[in-house]
Amino acid sequence: MKSLLFTPLIFLTACGTLSTNIASSPSDGASPNASESEVSNEEIGWEDLRIQKLMPDFLAIPAIEPFLPDNFIALPHPKKHGVFWGPKETLEEYFLSGNANLCKSPMLCVQISTNVGQKQDGSFTCEDTMYDEYIAAGVSDVKIEKFKWGDHPVLSATCAMDGKKVYLAYVGLNYEGCALVIGFIDVSKSDERFQVWTDFLTKSRPLEEHDFFKVHGQDLREGFTLVNVYGSLLKVSAEKRTRDGKIQVSIQPADHTISCKCLRIAEKTMGAKWHFMEPIVKIQAEVQVNSTANIVSNQTITVLLKEVLEFSHKEMNASDITVKECNNISILNFCAQSQK
Repeated sequence: MKSLLFTPLIFLTACGTLSTNIASSPSDGASPNASESEVSNEEIGWEDLRIQKLMPDFLAIPAIEPFLPDNFIALPHPKKHGVFWGPKETLEEYFLSGNANLCKSPMLCVQISTNVGQKQDGSFTCEDTMYDEYIAAGVSDVKIEKFKWGDHPVLSATCAMDGKKVYLAYVGLNYEGCALVIGFIDVSKSDERFQVWTDFLTKSRPLEEHDFFKVHGQDLREGFTLVNVYGSLLKVSAEKRTRDGKIQVSIQPADHTISCKCLRIAEKTMGAKWHFMEPIVKIQAEVQVNSTANIVSNQTITVLLKEVLEFSHKEMNASDITVKECNNISILNFCAQSQK
């Protein structure tokens, strides 16, 4: 049975999945020195979605609005694997005592599964054998149900083992091989304990399209996109000059921890229902974050194109920026000095 229960947590901030690789060499984007050209987190106004607040150390996050009580927060356990969701006082009490029966509120534990993954067709690696494995292990009252939160497949399982109920849900991240495992920690003194789990499974909903972009680290606004990689931010702006159709793209780091190298760029139209067929710029980029871990992330950045009479950035000191021309598009990659 242990093969289908909780397994050690792997935070995606430290693994090579999702086209995100550990790297130690600096990119040739922004300079490592802070400057006036940088855009502060406060200035650009990034605000995490609730699912991002509940999964602060994950690079892959399901695009859902989780149906949980308002007082549920996320805390990592100091000794056990997993991020735990619940009221702050309940989590602290549980971490201190280790006894869930002393707590007044139910909790959830969230991990990346190390032995159950999502297949390319959207099914799970354990899906065809789970019931038989449970029965062979001697557990009873096995109930398995599959459904979806938007595009994310969910496989929930309930069983009784050693006289105790076990509640699990595997959530596909729509990357082959990756799945979350979420476990419900029962609290015997809580009248609402099962309702929290039931509501979470049945009432969590997919995000709206704007927030779907944001949960994947891109907050699209008029004329610019905020790109969030492991908590470090870029502001990527795109303007189209009406008199000649020329496009100017500027890439500005929020601080010295992040830099960006533009690989390819093209003018396109939006395919999503949100801003459907409006002009956009698509940028294939390599983003490097140097913080607690050195991460290089391959990104496809989408920016809503803004028409202007004249570009916002007119006079630039060559030592301040890296300028690249591609297909009638000027790419300004700001470095450590201030622009005029």
